Amino acid sequence: MLKFAIPTIDRKLSTHFGRCDEFAIIEVQPVRSSPAKQNTHSPFVPIISGLRRTGDEYQETSNEVKDNELINIKFVNPPQHERGIFPKWLAEQGVTHIISAGMGRKAQAIFEENNIEVCIGAEAKTPEELVTDYLNNNLIKGENVCEH
Repeated sequence: MLKFAIPTIDRKLSTHFGRCDEFAIIEVQPVRSSPAKQNTHSPFVPIISGLRRTGDEYQETSNEVKDNELINIKFVNPPQHERGIFPKWLAEQGVTHIISAGMGRKAQAIFEENNIEVCIGAEAKTPEELVTDYLNNNLIKGENVCEH
């Protein structure tokens, strides 16, 4: 299971990792390595709990979990911010990937120590759009907007 964390303000990507008001935690069924099972969602189409998104609507799908399926999306309040707290807390939550616009070096180092992949310089989009872009190898990463 892949577990993404995206720092948000008003449910959109926060420009600074440490100044977010919530984290979007998104669980995704990864592509299975079996050669007989190919990714049936190419390009990736988000699916949430048996519903497939088409435009602004969701349609029912089978209950079988598919490759690259968004299994769960939740917004959680982080602990009180202190330097280094968010990365440790997210590691405890089982996060495997972080998508952020900007992040300090200490946070990056803590994520690296915990084998958590960090994508920095992401564009301001919704968490669902960012994860979808990542899964389709279309995540645009720019410069780290953090100054420390």
